[in-house]
Amino acid sequence: MSRARLILALLCLLPLVLAGCGGPKSIARDTPQATGEALVAAIRAGDYDAAAAGFDFEEYAQRENPDWGTFAPQARKEIIGELQKAKATELQALSGMMGTDVSVGEGTIEGDRATVRVAVGPTMLRLQMIRKDGLWYILSVEEGAG
Repeated sequence: MSRARLILALLCLLPLVLAGCGGPKSIARDTPQATGEALVAAIRAGDYDAAAAGFDFEEYAQRENPDWGTFAPQARKEIIGELQKAKATELQALSGMMGTDVSVGEGTIEGDRATVRVAVGPTMLRLQMIRKDGLWYILSVEEGAG
């Protein structure tokens, strides 16, 4: 193969390689329980970025910024990125709780909202979720909410 063809072939493959490097994989799944189980698994594995990617920060950002619709797309992306980083750090605090005694409930679904209870030893966590594009994302985690 000539050098020019080799370079052309590599350039054609570059977009495919880069597409796989788009950031952490989200734990959002097609059922609330599956998302809860994926959250627990990601925290246990120490993959806090993937766990944080399963949260819906856009709704939070819209609630906290009434003029969210006027923000440039790049500014929105940066804000959500910063919220995601902060959430990953926050989720590290839960890692000590995620021993072997964890049970994820099926969840209660009401339209595009759901609540999933996660028993972590004697502590109960309540995950509030929202469905977007067929996947369930976490809005919040409330500790001690039985």
